[in-house]
Parts: sequence; structure tokens; C-alpha cells
Amino acid sequence: MQISPYHGNFAAFALILVIPFALYMFATKKPPKAAMIVCVGVMMWGPESVWIRIPSTPILNLVNVPALGGLLGVFLFMNKAFMKARPGRGPEALMWLSLLASLATWKTNTDVQIFGTWIQTVLPGLTFVDGMSMGLDHVYRLMFPFLVGRIVYQNGDDLETGLKLFVVMALIYVFPILVELKMSPRVHEWIYGYAASSDFLAVLRWGGYRPMVCMPNGLALSLLMLQMLMAAAAFQRAGIRVTKRMKNKTVTAVLSVILVLCKSTGAIMYGLVFIPLILKGKLKSQLRLATILSVIALSYPTLRAADLVPVDDILAVAESISKDRAGSLAFRFKNEKLLGDKARERFWFGWGSYGRNSIYHDEIGKEMTIADGYWVILLGVRGFAGFALSFGLALWPVFVARKVVPRIENPRDQWLLGTLSLIVAVSIFDLIPNGLFTNYNYFLSGMLYGACKALDPKGPIQRRRRRTSRPSPAAGTPAAHRG
Repeated sequence: MQISPYHGNFAAFALILVIPFALYMFATKKPPKAAMIVCVGVMMWGPESVWIRIPSTPILNLVNVPALGGLLGVFLFMNKAFMKARPGRGPEALMWLSLLASLATWKTNTDVQIFGTWIQTVLPGLTFVDGMSMGLDHVYRLMFPFLVGRIVYQNGDDLETGLKLFVVMALIYVFPILVELKMSPRVHEWIYGYAASSDFLAVLRWGGYRPMVCMPNGLALSLLMLQMLMAAAAFQRAGIRVTKRMKNKTVTAVLSVILVLCKSTGAIMYGLVFIPLILKGKLKSQLRLATILSVIALSYPTLRAADLVPVDDILAVAESISKDRAGSLAFRFKNEKLLGDKARERFWFGWGSYGRNSIYHDEIGKEMTIADGYWVILLGVRGFAGFALSFGLALWPVFVARKVVPRIENPRDQWLLGTLSLIVAVSIFDLIPNGLFTNYNYFLSGMLYGACKALDPKGPIQRRRRRTSRPSPAAGTPAAHRG
């Protein structure tokens, strides 16, 4: 077993403790709270960058260990629900297909890649172990958290409990965010002895610091706070108190201010559109916007290849806001164009790992591209098959919600599911410009799918419940009135 160097024994020990902590949560708390604490709370406070490698298996880190712990907790303490859920069916079948696609990636990338004439960079061909490792990594990181969310959240009360805790965790995060705004991102270093990110320039924004707390970077924190703010706005719209000590308007106002203080232009622009829509708009508009964002995310590689993305217009708008922002976007567009063209050379199953999807200098063999968007990384490494299966798993519930939510009678369930659908859609849409820093979004996606299927009046679960709750004619019905 290998442990990542330079991060200290305490961080590695904390990562190992995630599994027993997850089991303790499921043993002592109700499943909706336990699952939210394990799959989201651990990610918010766990050690970044540290990893453990067991031979011939994917690296274990803060991205996949909480989901593994959560799934063990569900299996041990919700065994009947686990078996009844029949894991691997429905959208989860996409991950089994992804496992098969990873073997195709291996078979089409056994060749050695050599770049440069003066100085050479040699990238090895893939082995069977590499193919299996890529496939299992997707199962660990994507299907496991999705499965936990799908199994645990099976009614409106579960959904309300989970999302309330989601908002409360945002309120708890307010204090360390304010500390880092004043003192620079230091919370992770104080807890684990090292900084979560070595790029100090990335935390300098608007004449001050952009907070990170224990998240991978400021962008990841901003997206998380946006999603938590959206959940708080949904409770305000539904008229459900999140906490006894604070009014819903106060919670929404506080988190709105914190979102701005996180200093991410993209997240703030999302908030300017989504929060008024949740507070004042129609449910149908929420579901429609979530569907549109999902369609764009799924079709983006095709749109980019056909030059249908209005790059020049986007850059013009960005330049009107900030020249630095426009320069950053131009750099990203340039790199994604280069990497997209490289990915299309092995379109279906990609180039595999070891940096084979990048572009290198013809003479000195140096890597010349930097990938930001997760979509282009996934397209280059796993091909269109890997991209479609991974994005499809996350966005499948959004299309289900578009059909199911209008049929649900309880307004509380409608508003919470409608907003959760929008939360999931924006989290995947954000993978166009940014990386997959964490995987709790797949947990939220599973949560959306499980609640939608359980609450669908025309679904098999509700039909079974109506049949079992219907009184038998022989019990308390006079014989003369029995048919």
C-alpha cells in the first residue's frame, strides 16, 4: 500500500478514518442525515490531495472514499432497502457500460507515444490493469455516491431532512469563510498541516482573498455555496423553516452575501438568474431551465466541434465585465479547441491515461496544453463513450424530474425536487468551463432520482403502496355490501 508523500501522517490517518466514521453515522443517525454528512460533509472538511493506493486498484482519496463509506453504511444498516433497490439497474447500468468502454480504451491504446526530437517524452501504452483501473475509478467516484442518494431518499420527509441539513452545513461554513477572507485561505493548513492548494495567486481576487476552507479551490467552494443558497431559497418559497433560530429570509440573505464574498464571477452570475427564478418564478420554468442546461452540457462536444458555440460573443461579454476574465476565457477556449481536435482522433474511446490526451511540442517534447473543463478531459481520456456515460448518469434524473414533478400533488415536494433538479443541472453544466473537483453532485443526482421515482403517483412504488394500504373487503365490510 502506498500513501501520498508530503502531506503528513495525520492527513492520511484522517482519510482512513472516513470509513469507520461513515459507519458510525449510519449506526447512530437517521439515514437522510447520515448520508448527507458522509457524502457532502466529509468532502467539506476532509483532507485534500492526500491519497492511498492499493496495488491494481484506483487511488483512494477524498473524492471516492466518502462514497465508499456511505455505500458500506447503506449496505450494513439499510440492507433491506439496499437489496430492494437492485443496484446496477436504470441509470446505474451506464456505469457498467462505462466499465466495458474502459476496456475498449485499453485495447485501442496499447501503442507507445513518443513526442519530441531533441528532448523526448515517452508515454507508455495502456495495459489491462490500466483499463480496469479507469473503469473502476468511474464506478467508485460516480456510481457509488449516486447509488447512496438513490437508496436513502425515498419520500418527501427524507428529501426535506437531507436538504435542510445541506443548508445548515452552509451556515456552519460561514464562519471559516469569513476568517479566510480576512486572513487568507489557512483553515485547511491549520487542521492538516499543509495548504490545500499550492497556487497562492489563484486565491487573490478583487483586492483581497478568495476563500477555500477545505475545498479543492475557490471555484469549488463558490459552486457549493451557490447550490446551498438555491436550496435555502427553495425552502423560503415552500414556506418551510430551515432553522428555528433564523427566518428563511435571513438565511437566504446571509448565504447570498457569502456567495458574493466567495468572489467567483460565474457563480455570482448563476445566482443572479437562479435565485429570483426559485423565489418568484414558476415551477415549470425551473424544470425547463434545468432541462435546457442539461441538453447543452450533453451536446457541448458536438456544438464545439461544429463551431456552433458563439466564442467571440462570449469573450466580448466577458471583456465588458473584466479584461482579466476575458483573457482567462480566451486561454480556456484555445486549449479546449486544441484538446478537442486531439480527442477526435480517437473519438469513441479516447487516448487513455498517462497524459496521452495532451499535445506536446514537436522538438522538446514538452506538454503544451492545459485542460480546464472536465468535459474535454473526459473526452480526451475516455472518448465520447466515457463522456456520454458519465454525463448521462448525472443528468438522467433531471429528465425524469421534468416528467414526474408536475404530477406530484404535494407543493413541498414539487418545489424541493424542482430546485434540486436545477442544482444538479447547473453542477454538470459547470463542468464545461471547470473541472470535476468533487463528486457530491452525483450524490445529489441520485437523491433526485430516488425521490422522483418514489414520489411519482404513476410510478410502480406508489402503485404498490396504494395496493397495500387499500383495506381488504373481508375486514370490516358487511357481507351484504361485499362484491
